[in-house]
Formats: sequence, structure tokens, C-alpha cells
Amino acid sequence: GQLFGTRVMIPIYIVIWSVGTACWGLSGGFLVLLIGRLMVGISQAGIFPCSTIAISRWYPATERARASSVLAAAMQIGAAAAAFLTVILLRYMSWQTIFVSYAIPGFIIAAGFYWWFRDDPAEHSRVSDSELQKIRGGSKKAVPRPPLSATPLSLWMLNCQQFFRAAGQVWFGSWFATYLQETRNVSQEKSGLLLGVLLLLAFVASLLSGSVSDWVFKRTGSLNLARRGVATSSLLLCGILVFSAYWIEDATWATATIGAGVFFATFAGPCSYAAAIDMGGRNVASVFAVMNMVGNFGAGLLALAVPFFRTFIDNRPALLEMFGDNSWNAVLVLFGSMYLMAAACWMFLHLEPPAQPKETENE
Repeated sequence: GQLFGTRVMIPIYIVIWSVGTACWGLSGGFLVLLIGRLMVGISQAGIFPCSTIAISRWYPATERARASSVLAAAMQIGAAAAAFLTVILLRYMSWQTIFVSYAIPGFIIAAGFYWWFRDDPAEHSRVSDSELQKIRGGSKKAVPRPPLSATPLSLWMLNCQQFFRAAGQVWFGSWFATYLQETRNVSQEKSGLLLGVLLLLAFVASLLSGSVSDWVFKRTGSLNLARRGVATSSLLLCGILVFSAYWIEDATWATATIGAGVFFATFAGPCSYAAAIDMGGRNVASVFAVMNMVGNFGAGLLALAVPFFRTFIDNRPALLEMFGDNSWNAVLVLFGSMYLMAAACWMFLHLEPPAQPKETENE
């Protein structure tokens, strides 16, 4: 993305994952299915870094968190729409045909994106002079991006918060429904419904969080308050609420309390995206890509670690008694702790405000 530009690479990534999706439907064996899955995963990994390049070039610093939140919310809409549409289409066609059908829109979107998008807003015919000045912070000319000025500690903390935050978030996509069924005696149908409510709350929070962060930045002029302040406070609230659910016996109220925690935890997502853009400079795609990769490690490791962690607790009577003779309660505390660790990382993350360009008399 940094070498060849967003306009070129996003359509290429879309075409690759569309071909990979079609391979799922056309595969006659495991090898083609595996190749298609790898094509989808590798190509989709490039979308967010390339998207952050586009956001950094097309939005002023005061609107980057909102743009990031819309991007995250749009992905949630796409996932929900695909799940809903698949259930309907399965009544009329095979799953193989559905996968091939899902590949077709990608080619159309790739062509449309390449035709419409420009890496530099100044090259787009629909961008007016006033819009261009707003994007560039009031300057009429393109301002060279400053070199990466973030301290090593801040970059480490940005990656670490992503690790812990993703580790906490994966709880809801992997083990939360099982937790409800085995600790709260919730039926499979109701646990699915409650999980759906949590995902809806996360979607609403995704739309709101970026606007809140940008509003704080506009009012205070401080990136530390807008990114670090919003993220830290929201993650602390999330951890407190998740721990509070441990003491609530009613399944609905416990889920509602955890849901409130999920709502606040989601506020940290756009803040981390915007922080990567704020610190990245010319290397924004690399900074974001590393942060995203570390987050995937956190999500994958914690999801896999749950069975081993439960076995560890079950085999130690003293620890098991501390958690009400149910190791799932220990898992709840573990995932709540992930959000508190993420909040701690944000506390050590320092963001210098971006240098504002000054107009000269010649401009």
C-alpha cells in the first residue's frame, strides 16, 4: 500500500479475495479449499492498512477517528448482512453456488473503486478548493508528511493495547455463548439472542466512538485526551463492568452488565486506529499493519488458551473454590483483566499533536 498506493492495491486485494471466495464454491477437494481460504485471509489483511492510508490523506486530524469508526461499523454491517442473506439463499441454492455468487460483487467493486478513487484528493475532480484546504489543515498546498516521531515506548504500548483489547474482545466471538449456557443455565437459543444484542451494542458504539474522540480533539486540541483519554476511560469502565457481572446471579442482568462493558470497550477501537494514523506519518500502513497483526495474535492465543486455563483452575481446588467451584467464572475474570491491561497500556502511550502547517504570504 505504501509503495504502490491505495488506488492500486485495494482493487487488487478485492480481486484476490473474490477469486479465493469463488474457489470455495468450485473446490473439489481440500487443497483448493485451503488455497482459497489463504487467498481470502492474506488479501483481506491488506485492506485495513490501505484504508488507514486513505483516511490519513483524505481526512484532517480532527475527523480521522470518526472515519475509522465508520469503517469498523461498515465491516460489522457486512458480516451481519452476509449471515442473514446466506440463510435466505440456502433455501434456493447450494452453498457452493452461494460462494461463487458472493465473488461476483467484488469484481464490480474493485473496478468501481479504481475508477473513482484517487490517492491524493487534489487529483480528484469532485474535490473543491475549500474541501482540499480543510483536508490539509488550512494550507492550499500539499504539506510533506513529518517523519515518524512517535517514541518506541508509545509504539510498543500501541501494539500491546491492541493485543490485550483483541484478547478481551475474542471472548464474545468464541466462548461467551458457552459461558452463558454452562454458568447461567441459558438455552442455546437465548444465548444466541443475547450475543446478538451484544453485537448490536458494539455496532452502535463503533459509530459513536470516533465522533466522541474527534469532538474531544476539537474542543481541547489535545490528541492525548482525544485518543488516550477516551480509550483509557472506556476500557477501565469495561473492565469494572465485566468484573461486576461476576456477582450478578440473574443471567439477563449479568449479560446486560457485560453488554454495557462491551459498549464502552468498543470506544477504544477507533481511538487505536486514529492513533496509528496520528503517529504513523509516511509509515502509517506499516504502523497499523503491525498493530493489527499483534491484535490477531492476542485474539488467537486467548481463544485457544481458554480450555487449558479452565483445566489449570479445575485441577487446583483452592483456586476453584475462589471462583465458586466453576472455572468459567475464572475465565470471565481473565477476560475482564485483558481490558484493564489494555487500559494500562494506553496510560503509557503519548501522542504528540500533529504539526499544523502555516500559510505564507506567497500562499
